[in-house]
Amino acid sequence: MLAAVRSQVPPSCTAESIRGQGCRVSLAGAPADRLIIDFDKPGSPLSQGDTRCDYLLLAEACGTVGLVAPVELKSGNFDFAAVQRQLQAGAEIAEQLIPDEFKPQVQFLPILASLNVPKAARTGTRYDVRMGSKLEPIRRIRCGAPLPLP
Repeated sequence: MLAAVRSQVPPSCTAESIRGQGCRVSLAGAPADRLIIDFDKPGSPLSQGDTRCDYLLLAEACGTVGLVAPVELKSGNFDFAAVQRQLQAGAEIAEQLIPDEFKPQVQFLPILASLNVPKAARTGTRYDVRMGSKLEPIRRIRCGAPLPLP
């Protein structure tokens, strides 16, 4: 499955890590067979003018998709609804890149890595992101933390 996605994404927009904006995500414990797409690099499937998240992580175990995670990084104050739109854009491009036969077994995990806890998170407001038939809440982690793998 990753081979099919890699064939659609130029190497110029891939990354080895998830970092930027004064924030990073640890990949400790994440599957080794993975593809990280950096939407800010040249050749990205989303143009600079498009709403987009920072990264899209696709990971595979035993020949099937194990994880699809759009990731947004924030080091300062931000609007949670805007982050939701950015992660939704990442989910939509993932939907286009992943071959249909792999979509049923995808574990979808929209991630916000931030230094600050937004007011919406403190008040219990839930923000969801949809990828196909999968609707998942945005999972917030602190910058530097590992992915909250299922």
